[in-house]
Amino acid sequence: MANRLGTLLVGGLVGAGIALLYSPKNGAENRALVLEKANALWGQAQTYGGQAAERGQEFYSQARSTGGQTYAQVAERSQAVYTDIKSKGVSAYQAVAEGAKKAADTAGSYAKGTAQRVQETASGAVKPAFSDESDDLRARIDEARERIAAQVAKNAEEAKAAATEVVAAEAEEVAAEAEEVAAEAAPETAAAE
Repeated sequence: MANRLGTLLVGGLVGAGIALLYSPKNGAENRALVLEKANALWGQAQTYGGQAAERGQEFYSQARSTGGQTYAQVAERSQAVYTDIKSKGVSAYQAVAEGAKKAADTAGSYAKGTAQRVQETASGAVKPAFSDESDDLRARIDEARERIAAQVAKNAEEAKAAATEVVAAEAEEVAAEAEEVAAEAAPETAAAE
């Protein structure tokens, strides 16, 4: 392409030189004509250069404005996603903690009720000869309480782990959404530049 342009320019110059040699006007008139045309072309070049600079400045301003808007939109969307994930995580944790507390309270009250019924039954109906068996029964009840408390604690840990997995999955979804928003914003920013 550059070679063709060079050939065109050289051909134009050679043609102009030959036209000047065969022109019916004298040298002073030809120089004045060439100078006049050169000044006219120089003026046009300056005009086009000024217009190009103005258009370049407008394009730069527009691209900067569009890029700023896109950045603000992505930042706003990212903040909304972060807030959403955080609130879901907190609510899931609270729900799990509340469920574990209710389970522990229910198990504790059930164990206490059972222990009271056993004691009431034992105190009214059992003779003192069975006091060793009553101590054995109390020991079994205490062991049952400990097993129930351990199971409740285990259930609470499992619920906490499940909630952590849910929060992590939600975070991955939000990260994917943020990447999609950024991917959508990238062509707009590139087009604006």
